Amino acid sequence: MFHETQTLISELSQTISDTFSNILLGCSIVFALLACFFGYKLSKFIISVSGFLLGAAIGLVVCALYLETDHAVVWITVISLIIGISFALLAFKLYRIGVFLYCLFFTCNTVYLLFPAGMRTPALILGIIIGIIAGVLSFRFLRELMILITAAYGGLQAARLLLGIWNYDTLWMYLAAGAALAALGALTQFMTTKQLRHR
Repeated sequence: MFHETQTLISELSQTISDTFSNILLGCSIVFALLACFFGYKLSKFIISVSGFLLGAAIGLVVCALYLETDHAVVWITVISLIIGISFALLAFKLYRIGVFLYCLFFTCNTVYLLFPAGMRTPALILGIIIGIIAGVLSFRFLRELMILITAAYGGLQAARLLLGIWNYDTLWMYLAAGAALAALGALTQFMTTKQLRHR
């Protein structure tokens, strides 16, 4: 009886894990395609969401360290939400700083995707360096850089995930599909957007 229960729990846990993995994979593909084809249009939203997540994470850590009451969970949730919303508003208002971090994130991830698994550390270092350069250049070439960066990241990431599902994950096919998606995404963004005005 115990063995059967243990087997049932194990199977249920595996099913939940597989379902969560599939949902996460689907969300990752959707995010990559949105970045590829609508990265510039969604820049304010993505920057604000990033600010919220950063603020909420900081609030969560600080509250977890210093709050020890019976209602700690409630207070942690409320304070984390308040700090997260504050950071989101700050990131939205201080748009140029948000853009710098935005370019840094997407450039670093794009460079990271171009390297094989055995070279992740140098890829990360190179990605950070190029990301900082891109962030600085974004103050002058905002629209162009954001479109190219998000299209490249979204195209490569979507290609990697989709080809992995279909078991066509050879390097040349990944790079070819990623480059094609990136080119199509960049073209779509250039044709459907214009320079946004920011204070």
